[in-house]
Amino acid sequence: MGASIYHQTMTAWRNSLRWQIRQAGFTNEAALDDLQGGSEAVLVCGSSPEANLEILAGVMLDIAPVACLPNMGDLAWGIVGAWDAAGTAADSRHGALAVDPIGVAGQLGPAGEAALISIASSCAGGAAQVRSVGVSTVSGTADAGGSAPEDPAYDVGVSISIGIAYLRAMVDGGLSATDAAQQIEFRYKATANQFVSIAKLRAARRLWARVLEVSAVGSEVQQQQWVVVGSPATDEWRDVLANTSACFAAGVGGADAITVLPLEVNSDRSCRLARNTHHLLLDEAYVSEFVDVAAGADHIETLGERIAQEAWQLVQAIEQADGMAEVLDVGKLDAIKQAWRPAA
Repeated sequence: MGASIYHQTMTAWRNSLRWQIRQAGFTNEAALDDLQGGSEAVLVCGSSPEANLEILAGVMLDIAPVACLPNMGDLAWGIVGAWDAAGTAADSRHGALAVDPIGVAGQLGPAGEAALISIASSCAGGAAQVRSVGVSTVSGTADAGGSAPEDPAYDVGVSISIGIAYLRAMVDGGLSATDAAQQIEFRYKATANQFVSIAKLRAARRLWARVLEVSAVGSEVQQQQWVVVGSPATDEWRDVLANTSACFAAGVGGADAITVLPLEVNSDRSCRLARNTHHLLLDEAYVSEFVDVAAGADHIETLGERIAQEAWQLVQAIEQADGMAEVLDVGKLDAIKQAWRPAA
């Protein structure tokens, strides 16, 4: 799975829980109960800093990593404010603040660049346990099960191109390439299509390593992946199996943190099932006991190679058009996609 801001050794992925406002006066109690029951991080889904602070009341912020939804900086600074209010030392802050202008506004722009540089400059160095910048995937959003057809090569190619745009913006804003790279976290979606999900995550890590290599960033900096698992609610038992398969794929694919979405937000039972999916795979199946368990599997290696090659071609096409920021500004992404993969 790999050393990361969530765990410091080659052990398990971080078992994270997604929390949003449910019933007044009940969210904190339930969130704390789940943290006591084995969840190790909190993905807060409030739409405002105030909502997230309500969710985090009573959470030991020097122990539990905290992440939030993609935002333009408002939610991120709200989490920083929570750390400040709790007196959490810089070296005890862990989490992912997901400032993601392209994911939120569909373009980078001056405001997005300013948001990136501001939060990254604040979190770089002393707060090395915090990833302030997030990259979310496109065709399968990292926040829900969704029904859009999955295109792993497109997801990987676009996410890497967005990562390059963010890296470039932060370096232009005065950060070193290493400090900038350490601020970026990638969020992907995993599905019950295990082989594709495993291959996608491995391909993404491979391509980002190449980007960092040509950016003169040391090999000690690796792609950080927070993977969200969730299928559209249909039959409860089918969904439990599907989410378990997807969580397995994310873990085997090398995710640093995984969030299994509960089948019903307002159900304690669904939240417990989501949390226990991790326990089943980590404590009973021992999935995390082996490093890169998929290595050498012919089908996964072949599929991963295909995804990587196709995604890299897309990255090159976007870079030839002056990068993702320019492509989005002039509305050329659809044309590039059509040229890269013509419709059947």
